[in-house]
Amino acid sequence: YIPHLHIFFYQFGIGGLPKLLAPPENDFIIEYLKYVFDFSPFIMAFTGFLFLYGVVYSIREKITSPNYLVISFCWFLIPFLTGFFYSRYVSPVLQYSVLIFSFPFLLLFLFGWLPEMQSNMKVILVFAICLLGIDSLIAERKYYSIFYSCRYEQIVLQSNHLNNYITTDNCLSLIQNEAELPEKYYAKKDNVDTTAFHFIENSPKKQPVIQLIEQEHKLYLSWGTVASGDPVYLAIFLHYYPYLVKEGDYYGGTFYLFSSLPGKGVSPYIFESVNTFRQDIPHWPPADKTFLVDSVYGSKSPSYKMDSLHEWAPSFTDTLSKMVTNNHNTITISVGILPLENLKDVFIVSELKSQDKSIYWNATPVNDCMVDSLHPVWQKAYHAVRLSDIDLNHPNIVAKIYIWNKAKKNFYMNNFKIETIQDNPVLYGLFQKIN
Repeated sequence: YIPHLHIFFYQFGIGGLPKLLAPPENDFIIEYLKYVFDFSPFIMAFTGFLFLYGVVYSIREKITSPNYLVISFCWFLIPFLTGFFYSRYVSPVLQYSVLIFSFPFLLLFLFGWLPEMQSNMKVILVFAICLLGIDSLIAERKYYSIFYSCRYEQIVLQSNHLNNYITTDNCLSLIQNEAELPEKYYAKKDNVDTTAFHFIENSPKKQPVIQLIEQEHKLYLSWGTVASGDPVYLAIFLHYYPYLVKEGDYYGGTFYLFSSLPGKGVSPYIFESVNTFRQDIPHWPPADKTFLVDSVYGSKSPSYKMDSLHEWAPSFTDTLSKMVTNNHNTITISVGILPLENLKDVFIVSELKSQDKSIYWNATPVNDCMVDSLHPVWQKAYHAVRLSDIDLNHPNIVAKIYIWNKAKKNFYMNNFKIETIQDNPVLYGLFQKIN
């Protein structure tokens, strides 16, 4: 390794990956141990039993621990501590793959305490380890059924199948931009005609997608996306196509088929709260009635006026555990907006707090969804929170969602919807527990 030290120092000179990685939490080593033992309680229990048996045996027989066990533990611990503190105080570099070469030393330390065994006992032990490993890999982690289904290929094949089954006259097929999906390779490999596909750029500006949906006006919409896709697209699609017909879950990607027809799919929502400003409802503060208007520009429901005196609109607040069933849910937000001027610096904001400490904050500019900002026409603005992207290992998390009128612009708002849907449980399944 010494002849390559210049590479080591060069990488240290570059620094970490602050745009891609977050600094590790204090429980990083615990989560790492869960990961390397397949998140399996049986493997972790069996490993713990063998380790404790070896330690107790050594103590009882008064066997001095060999130096190689201490060295093995140090060779595992030093890379971890170096990466951990460098990531916390300099720049993030620590991830599971960093410890790939030090992990064998952890195994040497854990199992090096075991005494010499007879051949038949070794065979039984190896058989037990293999049996637990195979069961955890296939039954619990579903390795071959999930990770051997290429998300890129499956999205193309699913989109093509639906075009053949439903016909392009009734289905709008959308796929995340071809720059992020190597569709040309799989289109050629599987002989797929992609002329009916619309490739969507992963852009903060959502007007092109909204205009496309309104122009096409199809009965079905399919959406294939990888993990980098903006979840706000889901909020948009569910507004126009509120029924889920099919969902294909893959590691690193998802395929959805939505319908505008109630008899052709099911409602995907597991939680819903809608503020129509007609009456007081749970989780929303009472609206100031001096700013309520019965009907504005054809609106059939009351509207709430935002102006230079209003920086904050009525907000939704609830305990996160009451809104979701697991960490793989996605919260979608939509609100009716009637712009009276350009709405620059007006945002839909989502915030998660644990014991008054903010653990997540994100905002979507309302202007990114406004197709027509020059005329007073009712439109929709959207926002979304994909929980699988957030570290939720905190107690008593409270969700707060609101409009931030930072520039104190003039507009009306109505039908503020907060909804939660089930989403892909294996999106990050390689590094997370699969429920």
